[in-house]
Amino acid sequence: MISAMTRKKVLAAIVFLAITLFSTLGSVAAVKIFPFLTIMGAWVEDLRVANLLPVERRHPDIAVVAVTEDTLRGFFPTARPSTGVS
Repeated sequence: MISAMTRKKVLAAIVFLAITLFSTLGSVAAVKIFPFLTIMGAWVEDLRVANLLPVERRHPDIAVVAVTEDTLRGFFPTARPSTGVS
């Protein structure tokens, strides 16, 4: 016969497995039902990457520039700003 102590351990293991299974299935179902949880997960991942990874050096061959109508005016003197009407 199985002792009372062994029964308690088996019961505790079954309860633990049941709680684990239900919480896992509940989490998966919650993400499927509430899509904003997926968006929040992606946002938290972006935040984690931005704050915890070391800053990388910029590549010397890449430049970030702002192009406006004023900067283009010197290169294309005959160009007019579009009015949106064809």
